[in-house]
Amino acid sequence: MKIYFLQLFIAFGIVSSSFAQLKEANDLFDNFEYREAIKYFEIVENLDEENRLKLAFCYFRIHDFKNAQFQFSNVISSEGISPINYHFYGICLKNIGRFDEARIWFLRYQKLDSLDFFNNLNIEELEFQKSQFDAPERLEIINLTSINSGLSEFCPRYFKDGFIYCDEVKFDESNKRPHIDYGNDSLDIDALEYGSAERPLAELYYVPITGDMHGTPKLIAEDDHFHIGDFDIDEITGEIYFTKIDLLNKWNPQSRSHPRLFKAKFDTINKKLIDVKKVKVKKLHDEDGSGHPTLSADGNRMYFSSDRPKGYGGSDLYYTEKLPNGNWTEPINLGEEVNTPGDELYPYLFRDSCLYFSSNGHIGFGGLDLFKVTVKGSGAIQREILPKPLNSESDDIGLLLNENNTDEGFVVSNRFHGGFGDDDMFRFRLKLDDSYVQGMVKNEDGSVASNALVKLLGADGREIMQVKTDENGKYFFDLDSNETYQLIATTNGHVAKKKITLDSDWSSKNPLDLTLMPAQTVQGFVLDQVGVEVAAKTVYLLDDSGVLLVQTSTDDKGRYQLALENNKK
Repeated sequence: MKIYFLQLFIAFGIVSSSFAQLKEANDLFDNFEYREAIKYFEIVENLDEENRLKLAFCYFRIHDFKNAQFQFSNVISSEGISPINYHFYGICLKNIGRFDEARIWFLRYQKLDSLDFFNNLNIEELEFQKSQFDAPERLEIINLTSINSGLSEFCPRYFKDGFIYCDEVKFDESNKRPHIDYGNDSLDIDALEYGSAERPLAELYYVPITGDMHGTPKLIAEDDHFHIGDFDIDEITGEIYFTKIDLLNKWNPQSRSHPRLFKAKFDTINKKLIDVKKVKVKKLHDEDGSGHPTLSADGNRMYFSSDRPKGYGGSDLYYTEKLPNGNWTEPINLGEEVNTPGDELYPYLFRDSCLYFSSNGHIGFGGLDLFKVTVKGSGAIQREILPKPLNSESDDIGLLLNENNTDEGFVVSNRFHGGFGDDDMFRFRLKLDDSYVQGMVKNEDGSVASNALVKLLGADGREIMQVKTDENGKYFFDLDSNETYQLIATTNGHVAKKKITLDSDWSSKNPLDLTLMPAQTVQGFVLDQVGVEVAAKTVYLLDDSGVLLVQTSTDDKGRYQLALENNKK
């Protein structure tokens, strides 16, 4: 009898424990805390179909498609399951490389809803994704682990000697969310993306950059009344143009006020934005959700995203131009080369001629993918999708390029592999292999030459790439095997040169230091017709017979510098 009661007590304890874990899992699920909910669903034995479907959806939402596919496979053929899950299951299969099976489930859903744009797009994408699934990748991405968290870090923009970015923090407001019982000691409260009585609030942080290293983020602007979303900085006026989202009195992650375009000035002493004003764009109304501004170098053209009426679909990309009175012209839609029945978001203008953006309406890798177009006049041409790993099967929503080397920069993504939670920032660069050169530039007296210009030239004298040394005088270039190059380091009136050949004796691990010596140099600025410095402009040095001696490019401030050879005309 004692054994019977002991068994009954243990069984009752297990049932009670399972019930408590399941309640915790569902509370977390109802609070959109999918990552934490998974931990509790997974420890409950014998999940019923409803809760197993919730577990599958949790994995799906955090972009863990391998585990999502496994959980969906256990319930996908159940009677009464919502057909939309056929679509979700197809996405999971596609993203783990099972393309033929994915097609079956997409087609099954298409029979029930032949007009679903995204399901039809997924069918169209299969051949492209199949061709790219195992394609080699030139670049590597590195998670900014000291910055990223379970919340969102997004929209990096270069500023002074570093970059500014948006960072979500938990804003304490105890208004009306479903209650999570904190009685279970195993609940990782810090891991919650939103918290039981908190919601994310976006602020601005500045991070200094030194060479390949970034420093500690410092708060530079916050506000308790609105989110500071994607932004850009007018380099002429110093004003910040940003996406303003007013806080609601009642927390609801699926219900926000319309984003709107605002501008302001930095008050870095008090860490806030001042002189906050709405950007006045003709026929752009408050009920039109608009944001994600990016500006031309002169600050007179602005591209942005908006769901205003008469577009191609959800959110489209537009541009507007500044009037003499500071207001902006009626927006012009960028057309079907850019916009689709889906969403086009997060535009980023590079060198005034190349517009990068995210879209879920063009054939791509899945979710929001990064594309680029050439912008010319009132339109856009030559759309291209960016390769992996800049794009992934998840949402890739922001880009920042090194002005002097477009193979380096930052990308924003909510990808599962390598990410921490929501949107994370990643640094990208060329993959490091055995073919590179690195070293230090020194002055004639042996001191470190920081901010010296170092150029990599090919055997034909044409410039391949240029960088500036960091505060420790260091430089780095990736190279191709079996090639000959010339390194030229310059400061005003000083030059260092070295020829390098990547043969069997070459070792990239050995630093190649350059010592600057007095020499003749020529330097200056390239200006446009109105006297504005032009970045990334090619400059040629010819001898008196017209033969090319060397070719270089202006830096991000329009400056060039060339070394002259003695007795050359």
